[in-house]
Amino acid sequence: MYATMPVQALGKRQDRGSVAAATLGEENKLLYLTDAHSGRHFLVDTGPQKSFIRPTYTDRLARSSGLEMLAANGSDIKTFARVTRPTAQANVTATGGSTSVTSEFVKKDSDFLLYINESAIPENFLIFRWMFKIDAILISFLRGGDTEVSDSHSERIEFSKENHSVKLKRLQEADSGDYIARVSTPNKELTLVTYSIVVQEPVSPADLTVDHVSSSSHSCILTVTCSTGDSHISSNFTCDTRTCYQEGGEKPKVTASGAVLHLQLANQSIICNHSNQVSYEETPRNIRELCPNHEDKRGQPYYIIGIVFILLCGAALGAARYRQKRGKC
Repeated sequence: MYATMPVQALGKRQDRGSVAAATLGEENKLLYLTDAHSGRHFLVDTGPQKSFIRPTYTDRLARSSGLEMLAANGSDIKTFARVTRPTAQANVTATGGSTSVTSEFVKKDSDFLLYINESAIPENFLIFRWMFKIDAILISFLRGGDTEVSDSHSERIEFSKENHSVKLKRLQEADSGDYIARVSTPNKELTLVTYSIVVQEPVSPADLTVDHVSSSSHSCILTVTCSTGDSHISSNFTCDTRTCYQEGGEKPKVTASGAVLHLQLANQSIICNHSNQVSYEETPRNIRELCPNHEDKRGQPYYIIGIVFILLCGAALGAARYRQKRGKC
């Protein structure tokens, strides 16, 4: 049985001092979903009620639009035009009951536990099922305690009759999709929870190669490439006697497989990393190995001053002793 949830705009928007900008003299409405069974209202986040666009030179020549806007600090916001778009009415059809969706990324060949809070299962349930992509039943728990396991998954799942949980074993990329907990009662069918699972293969190590080095006594310029089997990214790094920087900043790149290649500068090293939601690989290279002339000389002035100070102290002591010896003579 399905419950129809009509979208209704109910109630006037109340004035709130914490709003960054408010419209004076207007009545705005909030958007709710109304549950036809319980009559409860659920607020829908529709985003900002007003969008601000930077005015052009021509806009500034026009008169005010008449729309009075007030900023949070109490100052007026000058407006030049107003565009209003009507809100469409719609009906949303959904199964009854409380449904939660959990998104998970799982490493290939790993296990994953499908868990359901027992308090969410009605006491008068007839059948509780775990399903894959809506139409494929993995396992059914019957009210009397019996279970029915799908032949195609019998070797790849473990289950508990006590808490109705299911462990998915050795997941592969083809196992990505929605895993849905559904329960049937004498008068309705409910979706209790959905796990949206994406199975990913661990990323491969990335190669960091130096394509070009231009070095002098004052600076060193490197062209470096970070690459994998299906993608690559290059960047230039410039070092002087005091510091290094990456030209254009960090520029991550998404590969064809959905992973990310990233070249960055950190702690006197160039780092090439390759990552996705389930794994991370990095290849670092020390800049001093790539630029032999590059040294961090920020401490050298203090070092030189210290040596000069010691030499001067030694010379002063030597002169004092020399005078003492001449005085005795």
